Amino acid sequence: MTADTRMILDELQALNGKIVCIDDKITAMDTKIADMDTKIVDMNARIADMDTKIKTMDAKIVDLDAKIADMDTKIKTIDAKVVVMNTRIMDIQLELENEIKKSINVVAEGHIDLNRKLDKALEIESEKELMSLRIVSLEGTVKRMQKKVTQLACNS
Repeated sequence: MTADTRMILDELQALNGKIVCIDDKITAMDTKIADMDTKIVDMNARIADMDTKIKTMDAKIVDLDAKIADMDTKIKTIDAKVVVMNTRIMDIQLELENEIKKSINVVAEGHIDLNRKLDKALEIESEKELMSLRIVSLEGTVKRMQKKVTQLACNS
């Protein structure tokens, strides 16, 4: 073999080594691409799952919005009722202050008069009882005196 042929053969072997090296790198790249394809499929599945969850959340948010609107309506109704109740309470309070307090004062004044009259009546009743006790005592004294007079008349 000639030196040129040898040189071409050496270059071909070097080139063949490089081709094998490139082939190994392509195989490694194919493996990495296959791994990436698997990951992309997994990501697509996750994205589909997230889409489903987002749609579910959207439906729940729409439901919550409806419930909040309903609650707003109910709160407005309650507010209106509270205003009516406050008005009624003020009316009752005014009635208490203007009418019932005056009536209570009139009754209280009458009660005071009745207490005075009762006190006078009780005082008279008390005096009556004292007089009754005095009369009983005096009757007892008169009876004793009569006995003594009777005894003195019999003894004389």
